[in-house]
Formats: sequence, C-alpha cells, structure tokens
Amino acid sequence: MKKLLSLIMSSLMIFSLAACSNTASANEWAAKVNDVEISYSDYEKNLAIIKKQIEATVGADIWTQDSGQGKTYNEILKDQVLEKLIEDQLILAEAKKENITVDADEFEKEFTQFKEQVKSLPDYETFLKEEGITDEFLKKQLETDTIVFEYKEKFMEKNTPSEEDLKKYYDDNQENYNVNEVKASHILLKTVDENFVPLPEDKIAEIKKEAEAVLAKVNSGEDFAVLAKEYSQDEASAVNGGDLGFFAKGVMVKEFEDVAFSLEPNQVSDLVETTYGYHIIKVFEKKNEVTPFEDVKENIKNELAQKSYLDFVASLKESAKIEKNDAALKKADEESKSESQNEEQPAEEESTEN
Repeated sequence: MKKLLSLIMSSLMIFSLAACSNTASANEWAAKVNDVEISYSDYEKNLAIIKKQIEATVGADIWTQDSGQGKTYNEILKDQVLEKLIEDQLILAEAKKENITVDADEFEKEFTQFKEQVKSLPDYETFLKEEGITDEFLKKQLETDTIVFEYKEKFMEKNTPSEEDLKKYYDDNQENYNVNEVKASHILLKTVDENFVPLPEDKIAEIKKEAEAVLAKVNSGEDFAVLAKEYSQDEASAVNGGDLGFFAKGVMVKEFEDVAFSLEPNQVSDLVETTYGYHIIKVFEKKNEVTPFEDVKENIKNELAQKSYLDFVASLKESAKIEKNDAALKKADEESKSESQNEEQPAEEESTEN
C-alpha cells in the first residue's frame, strides 16, 4: 500500500494552479450509481487534477483540438473522468462486500508525510484554497484510489489464467511475439522548415544535389558515422553518428521503413525521399526471431488478468442503475465559458482606453 500511496500522492504534487470553476450548485450531483450520488464538486476537482497532470506533459493548448473522434480532447477527458468515478463507486461497493479497507494508522502516517512534502511546492497552499481542496477531500480520494487498487490486485490474483490458457493465447497470437527489427543509421538532409512546411522547389533541388554528393562520399568508402555527424540534420541521431538503434515495423515513416527492411547488413541505400527530406540509410544488423513463451509468459498473464478485470467492471456497469445529470453538466459548461469571457473583457476595455 505504501508504494501505491506514494505513487498517487506524487501525482497530486505535480499540478500547478488549475482553472477549475465552481459553477455548479453545492448540492448538485454529476451522476448516481445505484442511487449513490457522485457530487459535481468531486467530479470537478478530479477533472482539474487529471487535466493538470496531462498539461504538464503536452501543454494546455490541447483541449480545444479535435481528437479525431468527433469530440475535442476536453470533451473526451470529461467523459473519461466521469466514467472513472462511476467505476470507482461500483468497485467500492464490491470491496465493501469483501471487507477491503485501508489501515488507518498507516494511512495517516503516509498522508502526514505527503503534507510535509507539498509544503515545499510554490503556491501549493494557494492552489488548495482556490480549488476548495481540503484535507478531507484529499484523504477521501486517496482512500478511494487505494481501496480500488487493492480490490483490483485481489481480483487479478484470484483470476490468474492457467498455464494452458497462457500457452493457448501465445500460440493463437504468434504474430505478436515475432521480433522483426533492423539496426540502422541514417543521414538526413531536410527539405522542410522548422514548422514542417516544405521549402521552395529550387531549394529542394539544391538539397538533393548536396545529398547526392554525401551519398557519393559514403559509396567511396568514407566513414558513415563521421559523415552523419558532419552533414545529418537529424540532431538527435547525428551526435551518435546517425545511429537509430533497433526499430520494428510501424515505427518509421513508410518510405524509410520499406527501404530499411529491404537492405542487408552493411548495405547502404540510394537516396530515400520522405516528408522530412532526403535520407541515406545504412543497415548494420537484422533480427527475425520468435520470442520464447517463457520470456513473455508473465506479460501474457498480466494482460489476460487485466482483461478479466475490465470485463468484470463492464459487467458491473451493465447491471447497475446509472444516471448522469446531463443538465447540470451542460449548465456548468455554459457558465464556465461565460465566466472565461467576462474575465477577458476588462483587459479588452483597458486596451481600448490606451
């Protein structure tokens, strides 16, 4: 449990100030699971937490972008967070049947350590106050996450697939365990700018001539790694002599991949044109082998146990009485947008006066 609490608490520590509007009424609910309410306030705080975790990796501009599924990333995240809270409520009910609880003394000790750690974070206390995130809320969420995790671990342990099932899965999905990789290096002369916009045609023609000259040097016997360091514009690999390491199919762009996998060890390609520019590829080693069953048995066991758990959760949702307060969620979205527009208005007026 300690390891889990540390992981959960570390996640809570990484957000900066989140713009989480408390637009819904204090007694508003977001969803009901078998008549047990999930408050809108809890939903909103969980959304802010996860949102900031994601923003720390990909930035804050992602939310208005189209996900390719007919929704923005923001809309998808909102759906996922609500679904997660619904699933947690279902699992809490199952865990209660099995008397799965958190050791109070150990939990308090871990929580105290967490509070000491966050004191060193700039503006953290301000963040808690502005978002209305109290110790009570944090403890409630941590306890829920811990119990859900404990239940999942016990479920997967009880539903561990047999050796026979593991072997059957391995045999039926043999293509997943074929290792087909090449170890290659390349020299890239780019035909696009830093924004990935193609350069003018006359400039591309010049770059092609330069690439042909570099290829001639390679074919004359000059050291590939030395030439890559001098000419390649793929900065990440150039410092290593163009070394890309081993890679499987589906990793590189198709034009590059097709040529790389067609070459034999120590063979050099002609110029290969991709959307990035002109490449010269040299293959050093190829692998085409089947990973032994014993090497992947544990991964298969975890994969099948995980699938069993997800199927179980899906069955709980199917048989449960679940209501979503769509009207409240929509109203909160509209009020949030209105508040954002009002916050921008004073800045616009001040700009006009100046």
